[in-house]
Parts: sequence; structure tokens; C-alpha cells
Amino acid sequence: MDYGSLRRPATVLAYSTHTDMGAERGVSDISFHKLVPQDLKELAAVAQTLDNQWVPRHLLDRMIADGLSLADVRAERHAVVRTEYLRAVLNAEQLVINRAYFINNLAVIEDFAEPGPAREAFKRLLSDAVLVPFLYGETSPVDSAARDRMTQVAERQWSELAAETEMSCVRLSWTDSVNRAAVNKGLAVRFHEFVAGLKAKCLDGGDAIFASHLGVPQNEIPALRDRLSEVAAWAFNFDKRVFREDVYREFVVAEGSPPTDGRYDPAKRFAAQLKQLVDLAYNTTLPETLDRYPLRPEASLHRAALQEWKQRPDSRGARTTDADAALDAVIRRRTAFDIAAAELPVPALADLDLGHVARARATDEWLAYRDALADLVTHPEAFADKAGVLQRRYAKLLDRLAVIAGPQPRSVPFSAGVGFNLDFSGVLVKVRYFAEGAYYRVFGTPPPDAPPSVGMSRAVISGEGPDGDGARRAGHHLAADLQPFVVEEPAELLRKVRSDLAAAGIREVGGGSGARDGGLEQDLEDNQAA
Repeated sequence: MDYGSLRRPATVLAYSTHTDMGAERGVSDISFHKLVPQDLKELAAVAQTLDNQWVPRHLLDRMIADGLSLADVRAERHAVVRTEYLRAVLNAEQLVINRAYFINNLAVIEDFAEPGPAREAFKRLLSDAVLVPFLYGETSPVDSAARDRMTQVAERQWSELAAETEMSCVRLSWTDSVNRAAVNKGLAVRFHEFVAGLKAKCLDGGDAIFASHLGVPQNEIPALRDRLSEVAAWAFNFDKRVFREDVYREFVVAEGSPPTDGRYDPAKRFAAQLKQLVDLAYNTTLPETLDRYPLRPEASLHRAALQEWKQRPDSRGARTTDADAALDAVIRRRTAFDIAAAELPVPALADLDLGHVARARATDEWLAYRDALADLVTHPEAFADKAGVLQRRYAKLLDRLAVIAGPQPRSVPFSAGVGFNLDFSGVLVKVRYFAEGAYYRVFGTPPPDAPPSVGMSRAVISGEGPDGDGARRAGHHLAADLQPFVVEEPAELLRKVRSDLAAAGIREVGGGSGARDGGLEQDLEDNQAA
């Protein structure tokens, strides 16, 4: 699963601080607890994978090439979403889920649609506020406005579950007028401003940074810049607030097809790249507004692709430091990691049900893992001491999960390792330490004459060696943003990183994936908003 960042985003809006912690009787005599964002857990996250338009990058490319719709790839996409969802439940302290996903996302619905152990586990997770429905404007987790037959059936099943479970639901405010204003400013305005600002983000080498994240070849950067400028001009001249569906209709989906069908048009230039960008922007608005973490799945753009170059002044995350301090923390202070060296046979998450994950969360191993994760995220400067602790505890948690699951037909080897990424100016440096040695890879090239910007260091607990990805594909992977750092001269910083890694005896290798590791992502402020 992917946590965008373990750095908690900053509070942007001032919401009502009133919280009715008593149970509220709502529609059909449903009882639930009212929460506001301040009541959420410190490491609460919002999972992008449950977005009903999310598609992993490799599948998106095939859909466009072969003219496939979301319906055509339903089974393949469901398997990926289900794995990412279970990883989110296992790795996150608390998961905030759009109420609509409880009635339109099969990866969630399958756990409570029929009586059985999975349904009971789902009820416990709701009762314990591990799963927290987010209400945009609804006043109850139960709403009778289902639009089609599938959602009508799921709505009935959800209503029956809600009648049996005293869950907790979160809104930006329980005062309707305040909530409407908060939703508008925190979600709608933020997304609109991102789309309208795409041209400005292309200046001073920003187009090359977009290309690096989106996998666009260097010779196509001018065309990408022109297309993003065209999108920005369209948004500026739009006669109302721009929503994601508007961008889809104009620039992504086949002419005349509903955006919900997911039939992406190869004739529309850079349709795949635009979809990835607007999906990322769309899915970061809610965690930003809640002041919690976006949890990004594998095979998706990293938050750095949004090119937000300034830390919010009220951010609770680690303060922006200089590049030398960032390198001190992750390279120069490290002497040796005490790594759990044994290769563990762990079950693929796709072979498990929610009951297995819920039982794992109830163990001492899960509590120890949670505490280690919080400790590392809170003290990124102590990466050299704390990353190994997190790696060992995560390995013990997976070992316990394997015991809970019992014999599995698809056990995969988890070669527990620890590492970090440095992400700056379109450059990605991946460093990994395993019991048998350490290596690093570099992807991307700093754009010439790039202005000062902000990079991000990122902790990664990896289950595969230099040439394997079985553990990752099985769903076992952990990543979290550590600390933003100032980048004044990207090319010089990359030279310094290579020099420091060589001095530490870490070899550079080729190949591998330049994809950003999914996980918990820190919130930075848009350059244009400064």
C-alpha cells in the first residue's frame, strides 16, 4: 500500500471546533458519533486507491492503447484496489473513507455484503473508528438517494450494517453553512486553482519536472508544456468552478462518453498524463483539508508531481531544513542498520480477508509497529537510529500476520530491507540497505537553470532485493515522507549525493523502476499561493 506521507498536512481552514461526542440519532434511527477533523487520530490517512476513477499506471496505458473502459478491466482493477485497500487498513492508524465508497466500491462492499466473519470484522473496525466515513454534506452515514440498481442494493446493505453498528463519522463542520463554505474552499477552490495554475508551474524548468514524473521523453517536453498551458487557459476562461469531471470531458475521455465510464481518448494529447495529474490533485484536497495524510497507492504519481514548493506556515510536519542537514540525517550519520535479516514467507494480501487484517491490528506487534512509525515520522533527523527499529517491527508484524493467516498457497519471500528516497527537481534517488549489502539508483536529470525549490526525503521499508518485486506486488511495502529540504542548485546537490553515497561504500546500480514509492505524503503549499 502506499502512504503518501507520514508527514501530517497543515491545517488550512479554521473549522468549528465543537464536537458532539455523544451518539446522534439520524436517518432511520441510526446512531453514530459526530467527529470534526481535530478528532481524528494523529496518523489518520485518506486512501487514494478507493477513488472510483483511480487506475494504476500500467493499466491506464493499456486501456488507452486498446480502447478499453473501466468496465472492460473491472476484474483486474478490482484485484489491485483490493490489495491496496487491505494494505491501507493494515498500515494506517485510521482510515477516512468517503461515504459514497461504502456503496459504490466493491473492494469495500464485499466485506459487509453477506453475513460472516468478514462482516463482523468490518463492524468492529467501524465501531473502533478504524474506518471513519467522511460526509461531504450528508447529515447521516445513511442516505436514501442511491441512483442506480447496484448502489440501491449496496445502500440497503450499508443501512442494515449502520443500524447494527455505532460508528463515527467526520464532517468539516456539523453546522451546515460552515460546512458548505469549508467544502467549497478546502476542496473545490483548491482543485480549481491547481488546474488554472498549470501554465505557471511549467515556468523555470517546471515543465521538465512534470515530464520526469509523468514519464514524458525530453523531446516531447515542449508539447507537454503547450498542452498544460492550454488546459490552464481553458480553466481560466471557464464560466464556473472547474471540477474533475469537466477536465475529463474536455481533455481525457472520448467525446460524448460519460467520465464515469472511464473510456480515455488516445486522440486527446497527453490524456493519460493529464488524468494522472488531475487525479492526484483531486485526491489530495480532502486529506489536506482534514489536516491528515494522503495515502497513495503503488503505481501512482507521487505528491511531488504537484510541484508545491513551500511548506505551509502552520504545518505540523518536520520543518523545512537545508539540503546538508537532510543528507546528514539519511546518509552521513548512518553507521550500520540492525536489520532483521531472515527472509520471511508472508501471505499475499489478495489471498486474505479483512478478518485476518483486523486480527493482526489487535496484536502487540501492530502496536509496536505503529509506535515506531510515529516515532520516525516525528523525528526524521534521527532516521539513522529509528529506521532500523521500524523495519524490524514491520517484519515482526508481517510474521505475525502469516501465523494468523495460516498456510497460504501464495506465500512470497519478504527480504526485509530499509532505505530512503531523495526526491527533488524531477530527480529521484533510491537508496536501499539489505543484510547482504546496499545499493542506490538515480532516475531523472535536473532541468538546467532550475530555480530554488523544496525536495523531500522519504523512508522506505522494502521487501524485495535489487531485482525482485514479489513482496511489493503481494502488497507488503511501507513508505512515508520524512522531511522537506531546500534545493538551491539541483545539479550540484545530485553530485554531492553521489559523492556521499560513494564515501559510505554504497554502489550505484542500473535498471529498476523510477516509480515513486507509494505511502504517506507530506503537505506543502502551492508556489502560486505564496
